[in-house]
Amino acid sequence: MGLPYVPSAVANEFLERAGKAGRTLTPMQLLKLTYISHGWNLAVTHSPLFEEPVQAWKYGPVIPSLFTSSRSSGAIRSASCPSA
Repeated sequence: MGLPYVPSAVANEFLERAGKAGRTLTPMQLLKLTYISHGWNLAVTHSPLFEEPVQAWKYGPVIPSLFTSSRSSGAIRSASCPSA
C-alpha cells in the first residue's frame, strides 16, 4: 500500500474531475468531499487517506490545511501526489 496523500492532492483530484465534467466546486464542497473520501478509505482499507488530523468545528469537520489554503487564496492550492 502506498503512502498517505496530502489533503490538497485529494482535493485537486476532485477539482480535476469537476473541471472535466464542466463543473465547479466551492471550497466547502472540497472540504466535505475530501473528508468523506478520508472516512470511506478508513472504512474500506483500515488506513487513512491522509495523516493530517480532521478537526470538529461548529459547522462540521475541517481539514485545517485545506481551510487555510482556501481562506488565503479563495481556492485550494495544487500539491503533487506521492508515488504509490
